[in-house]
Amino acid sequence: MDASHEERQACLVDGNFKDVALSAQFEKGGIYTSNTRPNRTYAAYVLTLLFFTYAVNQLDKFSLSIVAEPVAQELQYGNQECMVNDDVQGRFTANYSLSQHQLNRWSSLCSKGANESFCSTANITFSLGQLGNKTVHHPCAYNYDGTGFQYQLVAGPVFDNIFAVSALFMGVLADFHHLKIFLCINLIIWSVLTGITGFVKEYWQLVLARFGVAIGSAGCTPFAACIIVNYFPKELHGIVLGIYNWGIYIGYGAAFAIGNQVAEKLSWHWVFYLTGGFGVAIAPFILLTIEEPKRQVNEVQKKRQLASSLSFKDRTLLLLLNFFPKSLFCGYKPMAVYPSMFSFGLWLLIVAGGVRNAGGYVWGYNAQLFYANDKGLSSDQITEFMSWIPAIGGIVGAFLGGLAADLVAKYGQPHHRLWVLALSQMIAAPFAAGALFLPFPWCFLILLPAFVFGEMWIGVTVAVVVDIVPALIQGSVIAVYLFIITVIGGNFNVLVSVFVQAGLDRKWALLITFPGFYMMGSFLFVITYFVLRYEVSKARNNLYASVVTSTDEQ
Repeated sequence: MDASHEERQACLVDGNFKDVALSAQFEKGGIYTSNTRPNRTYAAYVLTLLFFTYAVNQLDKFSLSIVAEPVAQELQYGNQECMVNDDVQGRFTANYSLSQHQLNRWSSLCSKGANESFCSTANITFSLGQLGNKTVHHPCAYNYDGTGFQYQLVAGPVFDNIFAVSALFMGVLADFHHLKIFLCINLIIWSVLTGITGFVKEYWQLVLARFGVAIGSAGCTPFAACIIVNYFPKELHGIVLGIYNWGIYIGYGAAFAIGNQVAEKLSWHWVFYLTGGFGVAIAPFILLTIEEPKRQVNEVQKKRQLASSLSFKDRTLLLLLNFFPKSLFCGYKPMAVYPSMFSFGLWLLIVAGGVRNAGGYVWGYNAQLFYANDKGLSSDQITEFMSWIPAIGGIVGAFLGGLAADLVAKYGQPHHRLWVLALSQMIAAPFAAGALFLPFPWCFLILLPAFVFGEMWIGVTVAVVVDIVPALIQGSVIAVYLFIITVIGGNFNVLVSVFVQAGLDRKWALLITFPGFYMMGSFLFVITYFVLRYEVSKARNNLYASVVTSTDEQ
């Protein structure tokens, strides 16, 4: 039965049209109503626990990029080049004190080695004051440096393509109950496989371990995000999803701190043992302390009620949508004024997010190697800055991005958030470029504004995606969104190796694939805004015409 004339007229409020029957049903179908929503303290606890879970997820993902060099040297894969002989340097500095200038001389000598012959014959002499001159024999070694196509392959495509495909299946699983149980299972899988990574002896074993970590990691965000948004009202979703995504930056920064220090004091094997253990420790807290979200009991009855209120055209659309996996039912009201799965603007938004994601992945997988091999900085120097700059800059950026986007949406439409995305990436790009060309320590400090502006995008993009599609397909869209941005982001890091092998200096290769992708993403966000604005205007006009026609018939 169609909605009444009065109901249809009530749908037109401030120029926006919302289907009363759909909205009413989904208001009832959410996990919590305004009277049953859990208290703020418990909701904050759930958000905090899942935030730390995501931080461990990212720590396990990026640990390999921090210890790539010692792993490559033991497993013998990737590129080889002349580098400082760490064993010789360690023995020499244990007996004699060298200034930073002398250490830089040592690094500079080895970085100039063009071939294996130079590394094996080079010597270096230091003036040590009253101790006289001391000559170091074999100060350099021709060894695996952790870079090359094989590294880029196992760091990016091997992990991210499996992650993306797995995320689609996790989106389907998220349609069922027991979200916290599924999350715990995935947490145990990726944590155990991370620990197993510490035992690998061959490159192919490393690849298989990364496969397993990727499969488990894929379930983190689909399950955790659905739990989180049902503990908070819709107007706070941009902020709470931004807070959840702080886990990316905490985990990434922790990878530098733990990876460099543990590898130096113990070995790279212990990096994976410890980081894998963190996830195993968190799992009982999720299982025992998080209340399982209460889903709508009779989904079939709800769909029948929905279908009875729709026109033939809308029933046909609903039938088509059922070919996709069911939704996560995260409690959003559908906004009929917005286009859905068939929107060109939606797909353009997802591609734009993928391009921006590619820039972040390129830097995430190559920052440690760039600073160590190209700038000749020590692990202590890298850890001193990279253990906190990504965390502070990313957290501030994610929070400000969510806050700004929610304010823009409050006084406009959800697609107006795209201006926050476009402007933030445009501002971040020059700062990101500075990290490649400035000397120490400015090459690190310039990353602070780069992260603040650059990381405003991630939670905002998810909020825009879920706000412009009906609730029936939100889970499907989130799964598709994660799939596409991960496939795009996780494969473009290989271009770094391609550009370097073609003769381009690594810093120029990173300029193209790091700040360059930021700018490209910004451009695509601008185009997406105008496409979505056109589609929203067209949809609103069509719905308005439908109301007028219905009024005339009355």
